[in-house]
Amino acid sequence: MRRMGKNWGNAVLAAVCFALFAAGAAFLVSAIVLSGCTPAAVVDEGSPRFERAGISAGSDLTESSQYVEARLAFDAPLEAAADVASDLSVLVNGQKPDARTIEVEARAEGSEVVVRLVPTAAADGSQPSVYYALYDGLVSVSAASADGALPHVRAEGGGSNAVLAEAVSFTVPTGVRVGGIQAAAADAAAGAGASVSFDVEQFAQLRCCTWFWFGEGLPLVMMHNHEFSRDLPETCAQRLADTVNAVYGDSLEADCDDARVTVRAPGAADGTELAVRVVEGAGADPGAGVTGFADAAAKGASEDGDSAASPAAEGGDAA
Repeated sequence: MRRMGKNWGNAVLAAVCFALFAAGAAFLVSAIVLSGCTPAAVVDEGSPRFERAGISAGSDLTESSQYVEARLAFDAPLEAAADVASDLSVLVNGQKPDARTIEVEARAEGSEVVVRLVPTAAADGSQPSVYYALYDGLVSVSAASADGALPHVRAEGGGSNAVLAEAVSFTVPTGVRVGGIQAAAADAAAGAGASVSFDVEQFAQLRCCTWFWFGEGLPLVMMHNHEFSRDLPETCAQRLADTVNAVYGDSLEADCDDARVTVRAPGAADGTELAVRVVEGAGADPGAGVTGFADAAAKGASEDGDSAASPAAEGGDAA
């Protein structure tokens, strides 16, 4: 009996040692596998380099159809493994997107990396306070790695990885469009301030703020679009006028008639002219006062003209 007890103890000890060894081996293998999930990037003369970006956004006026898309064009055709999104750092208003409501998707397509911000399944409008919302609308896309390499994206048929050496920043184009612009310069002799009138031709197509520029030295006006799916040009026009009066009344005033808005600067100097343009697309950071377009272009809308959309919003190039 004594010998059997000793043998049984040895067996237990051996079983424990084997279990510990197996657990350690499993941990080591797991660590090796996990470390291999992100392949080592190869950056050399064959690496495709980022050239430009095209920005778009919209919906079919339902919660789940909203999207923002950045198409990052490179100088050579690409191919990609899964998990391209992990190669990127995407920020909304300087923060990581709310994972409850915003999902980031990324894929390679031809010579482009296509990045999309779409609603999660939970953000379909069925749950109170769970909504896809981009708030101020400033989005940036950059490489997650400091050297700009994208480990899961490489040159087609080659081993060199694509490089996104700079951040691509833009203000989401909400779809708001204005036209029929008529401006009147300030006339000191007549006691009239500067004014600009225009029609709201299209309201926002997703839940994101729209920014407006009315002239040099005036504040950029931010308008919310919470109820975009139920909006009309007339309600959008009224909301813009109400926003101007409630928030920017120190320098501007506004009224509207149906979908036509008039914005005035009562204290403008003699001869001052107003204009109107939607601030959006690449390079625009309205929160910092950056419009992203040249002053001459902004003032280029003549009487009875239409406001020009930003090149990025129209699918053009954006640095």
